[in-house]
Amino acid sequence: MSDYENFDFIDTTAKDNEITAVNKYAELTGIQLQEADPRRIIFKSVAYMLALAQEVMNDTAKQNFLRFARDNRLDAKGELYGTRGKRLGAQPARTTIEFEISAVQPVDVVIARATKISVNELVFETEEQVKVLKGNVKARVQAVCTTAGEVGNGYLPGQITNIVDLFPYYKAVTNVTETSGGTEIESDERYRERLMEVPESFSVAGPSGAYEFWAKSTSTDIIDVKALSPQPGYVDVYVWTKYGKPTEELKKHVYDVINDRELRPLTDFVNIKEPEIKEYNVELEFYIDKSNEKQATSIKNNAELAVQEWTEWQKGKLGRDINTDELIHQLKLIGVKRVNIISPVFKVINENEVAVVKDEIKVIFKGVELE
Repeated sequence: MSDYENFDFIDTTAKDNEITAVNKYAELTGIQLQEADPRRIIFKSVAYMLALAQEVMNDTAKQNFLRFARDNRLDAKGELYGTRGKRLGAQPARTTIEFEISAVQPVDVVIARATKISVNELVFETEEQVKVLKGNVKARVQAVCTTAGEVGNGYLPGQITNIVDLFPYYKAVTNVTETSGGTEIESDERYRERLMEVPESFSVAGPSGAYEFWAKSTSTDIIDVKALSPQPGYVDVYVWTKYGKPTEELKKHVYDVINDRELRPLTDFVNIKEPEIKEYNVELEFYIDKSNEKQATSIKNNAELAVQEWTEWQKGKLGRDINTDELIHQLKLIGVKRVNIISPVFKVINENEVAVVKDEIKVIFKGVELE
């Protein structure tokens, strides 16, 4: 979208409007209004108000295009694609729940679907019926929060222990995985990116783009997906989220969506996988010019921030090579004269891999470099 940032349908300014009005007045009356003329002030005011109206018209016209649309206008663009073009709403958190009964029973103990457990004021429901098989005392099942959004995230294993719907032989309940996957409504930026991929979904999930589109449609936590075929008839779908590797609950959710018989080709066997993480360290030295000596502290702070932002950018997409050219470019923009990057070196990252920085980040300010 950077190529279109300065694109406008209407590019006149308040000053342009004023000049046009003054010249037209002179043409009609033969009077050239001077800067101090009170009538010129009226023309300035009208020109300013007209410029504001022109800016609104310009913005409205630009929003007819997907790359500029936002808020309700962006939702309207999505309507062109029917239900698959809808913005993703808030999603509930999920976790794996373990039930325990008081003693081994001679028959299976059935725990109904939508059995409720709670923590604080939040309630989780089991997504399907589960049985404690005879001869066992425990069974696990996935549960979903009844309240959508990030509010259900972050409960560690063992923190959800309150049963709401008692059943025969009940003894205890607990979550065995951290609750995760709860998201707020899809942002404009992510929604716009996904709408650009909607045409891929018009086929069943045979093309890689179709698999990737439907996977991204399951959760706004997912920032990148790569569908690869290691051999005919098999599809590995690698999922990467803003928190890193996907949870087991999210992987199951993605699988359930993609494996729908109306989406998946009959002959495909689908696996949801985690990308392989390629770690690297960051160590660099930088110098500033003599002319920027007074801004040394500011440049140093901005350089550290630029490195952090680059590492976030680096892990934002699967298969993105470790390439410090972008980092050097950003450092130059903030006033760095010369950069000596010790680590990392350029490295090719495969499509099912992602580059993630280790904890070790060293940004060393070497001072002013004279000509």
